[in-house]
Amino acid sequence: MTEDQLTEDQLKEKLNGKRILFVDDAPLTLTPVPAAMSRLYGVTCEFIKDLVRAKERLADNKPPVHVVILDLKMDNYSYQGFDKTLKLGLHNKGQLLGVWLYQQKFPYLYLTGIEEAFDRTLPGQDKVVVLSKYDATRVQLAHELVGLLADTPEVTHA
Repeated sequence: MTEDQLTEDQLKEKLNGKRILFVDDAPLTLTPVPAAMSRLYGVTCEFIKDLVRAKERLADNKPPVHVVILDLKMDNYSYQGFDKTLKLGLHNKGQLLGVWLYQQKFPYLYLTGIEEAFDRTLPGQDKVVVLSKYDATRVQLAHELVGLLADTPEVTHA
């Protein structure tokens, strides 16, 4: 364990009681990460398969979501309510929500199977965490979430 690595108990202490919203049109590709995180760290995981519904859920934010884990390739998407001037490629429509989350100062990261589709030239996307669904470990994801939560003041996002 490196100096900056937290133990499982420390991760649980920092994540316990947090609500994570997973936005992914194919949530089965996330299995078994959310179940393990719920069991080991005491988080509540919520799933939404559609970008517009996710934006509506986060705008209302009841019950509060603490952090969002977002997929890049969202086949089941709509532009309704998003910035239509953003130039997106075929595989990164999830970044519509990512840009909105950035503008709202809402903590989020990408967990995707197509990392190379991520476009850092979009507004606020230059320092965002992008992890692979295939290579990221549960512990790595937990550490990233703890980092995001530590960097974000507790505010009501509404």
